[in-house]
Parts: sequence; structure tokens; C-alpha cells
Amino acid sequence: WQMAGLLTGLLITLFQTISQATLVCFNSAWLLVAFVPIAALFYLIARYFRHSSREIMRLQSTSESPIYAAFTEALNGATTIQATGSHDRFCVANLKKMDHNQRASFLQACSSMWLSVRLEALCTSVLALTAVLAVYEVAENGTTSPQAAAYAGLALSAAPALTEMLNALLQCFTQVETMMVAVERLHAYSALPAEELPNPAPPPQAWPSRGSIEFRDVAMGYRVELPTVLSGCSFTIEGGTSVGICGR
Repeated sequence: WQMAGLLTGLLITLFQTISQATLVCFNSAWLLVAFVPIAALFYLIARYFRHSSREIMRLQSTSESPIYAAFTEALNGATTIQATGSHDRFCVANLKKMDHNQRASFLQACSSMWLSVRLEALCTSVLALTAVLAVYEVAENGTTSPQAAAYAGLALSAAPALTEMLNALLQCFTQVETMMVAVERLHAYSALPAEELPNPAPPPQAWPSRGSIEFRDVAMGYRVELPTVLSGCSFTIEGGTSVGICGR
């Protein structure tokens, strides 16, 4: 639903930008010639911004995952953290994760300001050209007709709004592109190899014959690439006894 809303907003902003540019061109057809280099500069700026913003968004998304994971672990293991007095250690680790995430957020804000400055410069040049061509039309014709004055006023009033339209258009397009990062992450997770399920031999018909549990040289770990948390663990729990397990 969010992606559909972004696509709808992108189309609406695109048509609004085209209509604003058309209103500006009512003043003089020479603006169409000036729009060619301006459009080329806008394309170069947009391409640079989109590539940078997409990578920054990817860094921001990947740095947010450890924060949520650490928060969930702290909630589930709050009793153990309090019992072992590990508040400071978890706070320091969480602050490091937050600082790492804020670096990407700061870069995102800086890139948005970088884009705004350059778009303001482009649209200010459009406004200046509109005003210069309006004066040129008056000097060329020698007289000012009400229709020409109306066209000039319409173009001068529509040119400042072109800045907002171009900024909104590029922001919407970048958001649609960066939202595909979530799709990319889902695709990456779906391509991960599945864990092998154990296939033990079926127990005998009379199992269990007695209520005891025996561990012999058990080695266990959270993941294959991580070190084992239990190594060579052997113990026996007799039937009818109570056992308490402490840990997360």
C-alpha cells in the first residue's frame, strides 16, 4: 500500500511539474530553448542525488536492524540483565548502534540540503530568464499589450512554484527508488540457504521407558558460524527430579 501511494504521488507531481513549466513558457517561446540546458543540468543533479540517496538509505536500513534486535533482546532478557548488573554494558552497546545509525541519517539530511540548494539555483535562473524575456518582448514590440502583460505575470507567478515542483518530483522518485531497498532485502533473505532439519531415527514403540534424560558430550551453538556455547556437556537427569534452567 505504501508503494502504491508513492507511485500515485509521483504521477501527480509529474503532471503538476509539466503544467507549471507550460505556464512559464506562455511568456516566451525562447524559454523552451533555455529549458534544454536547464533540463540537462537537472538530470545530472538528479542522477547524482539518486545514486547517493539510494546508498545512504541502504546504510540507514541495515544500521537500524541491529537496534531493533538489541531492543528485543533487552526486553526478553531484562531479568537476566538486572541480575548480572549488565546495565552499563548494554547501554554502551546500544549507544554505539544508535551513533552508527545517526551517521547515515545525518548524511541523508545533508544530501537533501545539497539538492535543495542546486534546485533553487536552477529555478532562480528560470525566474530570471522569464523576467528578462518579458522585458525583451516589451522592448521588441515597443508597446505593452494587456495580453502580453497577463502572460508575463502568469509566468512570473508560476516560476517560483517550479522549484517546489521539481524538488517534490525528485524526492518522490527517490523515495520510490529507495523503497525498493526493502524489496531488495526481502529478496536477499529469501535467497539465504535454509537450515538443515535434523532427521533422527524414530524412537522405539515403548519409548519412554523411564523419565530420565542423559546428555553425552553435547555441543551446541546459536549458528553455524558462531562459537559453541556448550562444548562436551554431559549430565544425567534422573526421573522425578526438578530441574531449573537459568539463561536467555
